[in-house]
Parts: sequence; structure tokens; C-alpha cells
Amino acid sequence: MREKFSRPGEVADIKKIEKGPQDVKLKIIGFKHRDIKTQVKSILDKAVSFPPEWDRVEQLITGQQQLIISQLPVGSPEFTKVQLKFNLTMPGSQIQRIERIQNRKLWKVFQNELDDVTLKNNNERAQLLDLFHGSSGTPPNCIYESEEGFNIVYSNDGMWGRANYFAVNSQYSNSYAFRVPGLEIRQMFLASVIVGKYAKLNPDRTLREPPLNPSTGKKYDSVQGNTGGSDVYMVYSNKKAYPSYLITYK
Repeated sequence: MREKFSRPGEVADIKKIEKGPQDVKLKIIGFKHRDIKTQVKSILDKAVSFPPEWDRVEQLITGQQQLIISQLPVGSPEFTKVQLKFNLTMPGSQIQRIERIQNRKLWKVFQNELDDVTLKNNNERAQLLDLFHGSSGTPPNCIYESEEGFNIVYSNDGMWGRANYFAVNSQYSNSYAFRVPGLEIRQMFLASVIVGKYAKLNPDRTLREPPLNPSTGKKYDSVQGNTGGSDVYMVYSNKKAYPSYLITYK
């Protein structure tokens, strides 16, 4: 690394970025610009691995856009993947559209949590599941436009306490789907959820966090249960779920 000092008050001009799987190494050459905040922010954004299917990523990296909603083309591989999973338990429903949610801030928080859970579990990659979620009376945009995403603050005490609830079966989440006012249309999310190491528990409304894992001395990352003919997973942290897709159907 070469460092060349110039006039007082001037700061480094970052010329090169070398990204590794866990860190970002900066090569700093020369001191030219007075404000480095914009450059550092851009570098940290580039260090985040956005999903390969996301479009207009440069707008997210540069901060031109914080949120991009992208409607999937009918029949595309991505559309078909979500459609097939949804139709497994909802074969009679008609999907109107599927939208990909690209929220830069929520994704960064989610990725950081994924790294933290991986480190907590001795570098064993945290288990991720694609699970359904119905937001009941909460409009979906209040989730994907917010700073918290799925927010436990607005959750009721359910069968496994106060948590964000997600289901394997779309049919289960259909009971909690958001109903678009004035239309015979419903909406639900397909979310990416960090379940990590989970505890299988019977219903317990007193839960506020996962129990202790006796084999590791650390708390489980989530709780799994079964109700209404579906496995369900509960996470007790907003950071452990990301609203990947919004499915509009009737």
C-alpha cells in the first residue's frame, strides 16, 4: 500500500477494491478528496452480495434508489419457481402478479444477521428457508417500505408467543393474507428466513425468544412448530427475515 500525504484536511482517494468472502480490503493511493464518506459508503454497499437476479443494482449501490419493486415476467424461471411453490398447496388460485422486493437497507441488515448467525454457530452456514407470510390487516407496503421489514412490535401473541410467523404451506398463510380493499384480491409474501438451528416446540404463548440449546449453551436461532397442517417457523428478531417476493392472487 502506498500513502502520499498532501495538504492538511485532505483525505484519501480510494482507487481499488479487493473483495473477499468475509471482508473488504482497501488499497489507498494518494490523498485527493476532502469528503470520503460517499466513497466509503459505496465500498460498503459493493461489499454486500446482492442476489444475482436483482436488476438495476447500480442504482441501489450508488444510493439513487433505496427500494426497487420489480414485477417478474410471467413464465420466466424466477416467476415459475415462486409460482410452483405457491401452487403446491394453493392449486386453485390465480396469480395476478409476482413482484421482487429490492430494499437495499433491509437486505444489508439481513445479510449482516446471516453472517452473525453463521459465526455464532461455529462458521456453519446458517440455514435459510423460503417461507410464506400473510400480513393480515397490515398493507404489504408498510413492511417492504419500512426500516424494520417484518416488525414484531405489530405482532400479536400467537401460539408460540410474540414473534414473526412464517409457514411452509401457502394455504396456511392464505388465512392471514392481506385483502386488497374493494377487490377480490389477496396478497402474501414469500420471505427468506434465517431459521439457523431451531427448536421444535409445542405451542407456548409465553415465549419471547428461543430457548437455550443445551448442546451448545447458546440460544436457538428460531422455533419450529406445526399447526393448521403446516410446519411453521417463528423468529424473534426482525433482522432474521427478508420480504423477497410479494404475490398478488385471487
